[in-house]
Amino acid sequence: KSLSKFTIQENCTLAVQAAKSIGCNVVNIGAKDIQAAEPHLILGLLWQIIKIALLSHINLKSHPGLILLLENDEKLSDLLKLPPIEVLLRWMNYHLKNAEYGKVVKNFGKDIKDAKAY
Repeated sequence: KSLSKFTIQENCTLAVQAAKSIGCNVVNIGAKDIQAAEPHLILGLLWQIIKIALLSHINLKSHPGLILLLENDEKLSDLLKLPPIEVLLRWMNYHLKNAEYGKVVKNFGKDIKDAKAY
């Protein structure tokens, strides 16, 4: 059964609101953009949803080995306060240090653009 244009519009509005409720940045994207199948906007929104979902699993309960990321004189409470993206960055640098890479990655943008930090 095909959906009416009102139902399609409502579903697209619900999709945008759901993305916003989980923390996606939905500036300049609306139900009409999804309905019009604007690829760059839909892919940007999808990337944010995937990133939020993946980062939500970075915690000590799921990965107790993250305790190894504690730095000198740092308390566990300090590590727990870090946002998941910072924990992931610290995890990457921990493994790069163990592999004797010699550099520190400060972000997941320009610092890994050359793909050498793997």
